[in-house]
Amino acid sequence: MKVWKQTSSTNSLIKKFNIGKYREMDLRLEKLDVLRSIGHVQMLGEVNTISTEEAKQLIDQLNLILTEIESGLFSISEHCE
Repeated sequence: MKVWKQTSSTNSLIKKFNIGKYREMDLRLEKLDVLRSIGHVQMLGEVNTISTEEAKQLIDQLNLILTEIESGLFSISEHCE
């Protein structure tokens, strides 16, 4: 199952190089992705794109994910590419 929709064709050499490696790469980058998302949510709250309460709720949930990552409990299903 793809968690994203491809809208253009991809060169077969690129597919051969990348297929099956996204999950592996995501597992190495997950902590940085969450930290980046926390920063993004903070910015959205500061410029009033989302409310302060929404920003707090999102950051609380992202921190829960971060705790799972740091404790080794977070995983990405093998069915996700």
